[in-house]
Amino acid sequence: MSNPLTGDHDAVLQVSVGTLNRLMASMHQNEVTPDPVLPCLPHSAFVRIGDDPAKRIDGVQGLARVQFGVPKLNLIHLARDRVDLQVVLRAQVTTSSGSAPFPEFVHGTLRARYVVRELGRVGTPQRVSLVAGTGGYHPPRYHFTVDPGSVSFTSFAETAHDTAITRQAVALLSTVFRMPGGHPMLPLLMDRKLITLSAGGVQVVAVGLDLGPGDPTTEQPRQIERIFTAGRDVAVAANVEFVKSLVQPHLDALQTSTTTVTVDFLFGTVSYVVDVTSTALSWGLDTFTASGVSSPCGALDLTIEGEVRSSILNIPFTIRDRFLIAFNPVNHVMGVVPKGNPQVQANLGGIGPAESAVQNEITKQYKRYREQALVAAFPHIYAIASLNTIVETQLKVTDDQATVVMDSAEFSMDGIVVRGSVSLSPRAPGSVQIAPLNDLSGYTAFHSWLPGGRIDSFEWRWLIPHTEPDVGLARQVHDRFAFRAAEGMPGLPLASGLAPEGGSVCLIIEGQVIDPVTGAEVRAAARNCYTAPDPPLIVHFPFPLVSTADPAMAPPLPLWVRIGSDPELGISEAGRAGRGRPPCNTLLYLVSAPNRARSRDAIIDAVDQAGRDEAGLQMLVIVPEGVLDQDGRQEVRRRRPERDVALSLVEDIGGVWATTFAGATDSEEALRLITADGRVAWSHDGAVDVTTLVAALREHLIPADAPDLTPPLPGPPIGRAMPSSASRRTDGGAAMVGLDQSMMLCFALGWAESSKAELRRLNALAVAEDRLIVVVLTDAGSAEAAEVQRSVPQVLVLPDPDRAITDQHDIWLWPTTLTLDANSVISAVSVGIHPYDDVVAIAGAATD
Repeated sequence: MSNPLTGDHDAVLQVSVGTLNRLMASMHQNEVTPDPVLPCLPHSAFVRIGDDPAKRIDGVQGLARVQFGVPKLNLIHLARDRVDLQVVLRAQVTTSSGSAPFPEFVHGTLRARYVVRELGRVGTPQRVSLVAGTGGYHPPRYHFTVDPGSVSFTSFAETAHDTAITRQAVALLSTVFRMPGGHPMLPLLMDRKLITLSAGGVQVVAVGLDLGPGDPTTEQPRQIERIFTAGRDVAVAANVEFVKSLVQPHLDALQTSTTTVTVDFLFGTVSYVVDVTSTALSWGLDTFTASGVSSPCGALDLTIEGEVRSSILNIPFTIRDRFLIAFNPVNHVMGVVPKGNPQVQANLGGIGPAESAVQNEITKQYKRYREQALVAAFPHIYAIASLNTIVETQLKVTDDQATVVMDSAEFSMDGIVVRGSVSLSPRAPGSVQIAPLNDLSGYTAFHSWLPGGRIDSFEWRWLIPHTEPDVGLARQVHDRFAFRAAEGMPGLPLASGLAPEGGSVCLIIEGQVIDPVTGAEVRAAARNCYTAPDPPLIVHFPFPLVSTADPAMAPPLPLWVRIGSDPELGISEAGRAGRGRPPCNTLLYLVSAPNRARSRDAIIDAVDQAGRDEAGLQMLVIVPEGVLDQDGRQEVRRRRPERDVALSLVEDIGGVWATTFAGATDSEEALRLITADGRVAWSHDGAVDVTTLVAALREHLIPADAPDLTPPLPGPPIGRAMPSSASRRTDGGAAMVGLDQSMMLCFALGWAESSKAELRRLNALAVAEDRLIVVVLTDAGSAEAAEVQRSVPQVLVLPDPDRAITDQHDIWLWPTTLTLDANSVISAVSVGIHPYDDVVAIAGAATD
């Protein structure tokens, strides 16, 4: 007969759905943990839609940036292989040229049902009792597949497009966002004995266990229907018959045994043979007192009947004993202890001394059996409360700070229930990340997130220093993480890529996170203001430099300056203005290491003492390749000129700057002053002298505007269609023809170190992505292009000596790389050297 608590199992372990959802929240925030092994759930993703015409849905093609909240589980009553999942998400969809219409902003709840399939086992691992240990036991692993018919999307606002959004979601859940195989979640517990229960608004995952000696069974859950967690995170129930079975084998052995008892009387010694004729074990309730505190407990009542036989007469006897099954909430141990001494009664017809002597001997013999039974039963009774270690081991697969404490017990006529709590990692603080939109029309908070939760609103603010906050300079949005200045915030500047002058763009994100202790959704918020990173520079000389030392000297145009790993960059022009930017004076300090504090401070003092405020000046501290580090940057920034001077630390990639401006000098320090009219007006090698430099600055600086470091505005706009392949013309130039495949087109200068670095990266990318086509157009003839081709064999290098294609697309900064989709539409434009991972991400999106 099934037990109301545990069905047909010795015991049942139940974990609340709230605990599992807290575990999902830990996975959501695992990206910020130092352990790279812990599984993660994405909080944002960049995906392509409809690139393959054969698999395109509703004619929609483009890209989507998606933000995910924490997924939540919804358990199904008496289900063994399926679970419902829902997640709040927010997306911005940018359609390609020729795509069917699709909503730009998506915000709502995605629901789907996942079916659990057990993956095939390799070999036949030894099966070991969960109580005895798990060494050598390799549980099955599982694969979660989405049921396409269960997928639905419900928008929080306008729902007219929900059906179309759902169709796209089905495709993405089956491809880009499909669950990996071999999922490690709770494998020991799932071993084909898992069932989900949902009743009365309470949901749990239940696992049938066999805790007694011997191998555990592997059948499906049998008759498990009752939820007994009582609002706690985890609970274990053991049925009465299991508890009784821990003692019964010893009673059975006692019943088949024969014991001889020798009793000494005044008139001599008499030997009796003790035979046990019957045993009975019943369950009841009692109270256990420890350290002055009484608490309910279970009780096992034992009745043993038998005979004491001698050559003279047979004497019946009865033994009655009570064992208490108690839980200690202080040390969290479940144990079994006898309640007092056993009661033994032997009836010798009123012969008092004989009865007493026989009873004493029977009592001694019985106590030895009782101790053996208690010793054998204790580990299994203890295991009921110690199952928290198994749960904790499994939770640590996902959250390495998980702990499980069993702290209370309930005893009833059906059995024992031990309950406890689960603690997980504390929530990490929210992260607010603001960046300019690609088209510079505003800002995006795509990478912002609340670890272990979701964002409900974005409040953008334009803050002006030294003024009271103005509510008119704030806008709150819910359905999007992108904000454009044209959407109605007075005073908000366009996203120039630099810190906006006169104020700050700030963002407050608000939402809910899942409390790691209670599982409740609690309010969370984070705030940050946009501070543009120190941008890598392209210093552009729009003319051949005329040097006082060497009139023929002309540097590469432009020169790439690496200041950090950020892909953001800015353009500064030295000398005469090009493309409308005001010219400025440029002071180059070429040095072997950035930590020559004496010379650096002397230069800064000289700039301050020169007093030429009307002569705009940018100062570049140029160090050899490989010397640029964070400490060096901080040292340079620690002491800046008081005057309006742009100070940047530069890494000399390939030694281009040293070769161009320092020549064959053996000095570890060199100064070059390039004036706004395009001359190398003054040079100095060796240690810096303040007096000498002050005199040079006062004499040679010419009036100029303050340095203007602004981001490049590439000529070819995103979304423009263009031919997407290249071939050589008979005259040695290049021609563009159509090609139905994604590609990357790079405009480069074969002799410039910045272009060489970009070509090396693109070549490595072409090796890694065999479907990717990379074409390079270089401002050179056929012979020079062939030389470049030999250095990057995985890309197609074509000459463009007359700049026919280069000028057609208004390319004036090198390197410039265009990413084209399969419809020959420009989907991304990058200028300069970008981190390799970013390039891979762009190309990967184009080739998915």
